[in-house]
Amino acid sequence: MLWTKTSVGYDTANDKVLIFYIDAANSDYPTAIVGTVGATTMSYGTAVVVQSAGASVALAQAYDSDAQKFGLFYLASSEGKAAVATVSGTSVSATVRSYAFESGAIKKVSAVYHQPANKIIVAYSDDVDGDKGKIALPRISGTDMLDPDGTMPSSGGAGSPIQFESGQITLAIGTAYDSVNKKVVIAYSDDDNGKNGTSIVFIPAYNDNNLTSENYIGMSRGVAVQTGSAASAGSPVVFESAEIDRTQTVFDSQNNKIIITFRDAGNSYYGTAIVGTVDNSDNSISFGTPVVVESATLGFFGTLSFDSSNNKVVVPYEIGSQGKVKIGTVSGTDISFGSAVNISDPGTSITTVF
Repeated sequence: MLWTKTSVGYDTANDKVLIFYIDAANSDYPTAIVGTVGATTMSYGTAVVVQSAGASVALAQAYDSDAQKFGLFYLASSEGKAAVATVSGTSVSATVRSYAFESGAIKKVSAVYHQPANKIIVAYSDDVDGDKGKIALPRISGTDMLDPDGTMPSSGGAGSPIQFESGQITLAIGTAYDSVNKKVVIAYSDDDNGKNGTSIVFIPAYNDNNLTSENYIGMSRGVAVQTGSAASAGSPVVFESAEIDRTQTVFDSQNNKIIITFRDAGNSYYGTAIVGTVDNSDNSISFGTPVVVESATLGFFGTLSFDSSNNKVVVPYEIGSQGKVKIGTVSGTDISFGSAVNISDPGTSITTVF
C-alpha cells in the first residue's frame, strides 16, 4: 500500500478502526479499509474504493455515534465530495452523496461530530471563493446525508454554507468537539493576518435536555432547551503570532481542554503544542503558553488521540522520514511531554486512535 493522506476514526459500535486514505497505487482514489486491533498487532479487511476519481490531499472523516456510520469528506473532480461509510465486521461499504457538500474545489477540510445537534461540523476552505473559511452541517440518515440547515448543494439549489472566516485559509484547518461545553473549536491559519494560528468556538443550533431541580419532579428526560435559532460562533482568537501549518486538534475529556499541535514557522518549523480552554459563558477560548514538542524541524503531525484510560494525549509526528510518538500530559493550561518513541518510516501520514 502507498497512502499519501490518511484519516482514522474509531467505530464504537463495532469496535473497529476505519482508515480513510488516498491510494497512490490506485490512481489516487479515495479508499477505506477496516482495521481490527489485537493485543500487539492490527489486522485489516479488504480495501474499498469510495469513489473512482482521483482525490487530492484535502480529506477528513467523522464518526456519527448515533447513526453508527462515518461521514467521509474529500476533494475529487474539483468538488468537495461527501460519502457515508458503514462498517460491518471487517468490511466497509460507502455511498457517495448525490450532491457534493461544496460545488467547487476545497483546499483544506476537517470534520467532527456534534452529538447533541446530531450533525457533523465540516470546516473547510472554499478554493473558489477566495479560500474563505466555511462550515457545512450534514446529518447522516441511512446511507445519505441530509442538510436540515441548507448549507450544502441539493436539488433545491446551491446551499448556503456558514462563513466563519472572511479571509484566506490555505495552510491548516483542524476541528475538535468539546463534549463538556458542547461546542466545536476550529483551529486554522489566518492568511490575512500573517498566517497566524487562530481559533474560533462554533455552536450549531440544537435542543439540549437540561434537567434541573426545578423541573425534576415527574420528569424522566428533562426539558428541551433551544440553544438558539441559528448557529453562532465566537470571535477569532490568535494562539500563535506566527505562521502555522500541519495543524491537529483533540479534546482532553479529563481536563476539559483543547490541545492544538502545529508547525511553528516563527521557530524553525518546530513541532509545537498549546492548550486551550473554552469559556462557556461567552463562547470564547483562551490559551496557555506554546510548548515545543521536539526541537527539530518537523515534517508533519499525525492525528492526535486522547487516551481516556490513562488521561494522556498521544502525539505522533515525523522528522526526517522517522516516525515518532510522544505522550503529553495536561496540567492546567500547560502540557508536558515524555521521551520520544521511534516508529517505522511513516511515509506521508501517521494516525492514532483510542
